[in-house]
Amino acid sequence: ILLVVCLVAAFSLTVVTYEKRMLLSEVLRRAVLQGRNLALSSAKPLLHEDPEFELHPLVTRVLASEKDIVSLVVVDRSGIVKGHRDVLSIDGAYESTAGLRAAAAAGIALPGEDIRENDRLIEVKVPVTDQGEPIGYVYLQYSKEGVHAAIAAIRGRMIRIGVLALVAGAFSSFLLAFHITRPVRALIAGAE
Repeated sequence: ILLVVCLVAAFSLTVVTYEKRMLLSEVLRRAVLQGRNLALSSAKPLLHEDPEFELHPLVTRVLASEKDIVSLVVVDRSGIVKGHRDVLSIDGAYESTAGLRAAAAAGIALPGEDIRENDRLIEVKVPVTDQGEPIGYVYLQYSKEGVHAAIAAIRGRMIRIGVLALVAGAFSSFLLAFHITRPVRALIAGAE
């Protein structure tokens, strides 16, 4: 029974760790791709005199359609906000969320892109370019709630599988022990 418990626990931990890593990697990829797409969409408006007239509706539309995007800000090359959900934040300086650390995103980010994260979100910084020169940046913050919910669901499934394996292992252990000790019990009865 102890062996079954150890095997199920090791298997469950391995599966949950692997799934978490894969889900986070997929979320990072998705966030970066959305950031790149938004950078392409923001290039033309940033070249205009008043980019906020085109960027504000773009930002609002994206935030309304994507539930996992927490924040989306487009800034010019000086770091001045030109696209934001809140019109009052336009023409102010962009301030990144404090407490973010560099994400382990090997092979995902291109030169000029930056991926930072904490336990709750991922922030992607993607340059907006015109003829290869940066004219601004897109800051996209992506929620990790979906990943945490998926991991909780996987953990729940693994616990249910573990309990079933434990019950099946205990039952088979008792059957095996009973089967092995039957001849010994017959010898004891014969000796008595």
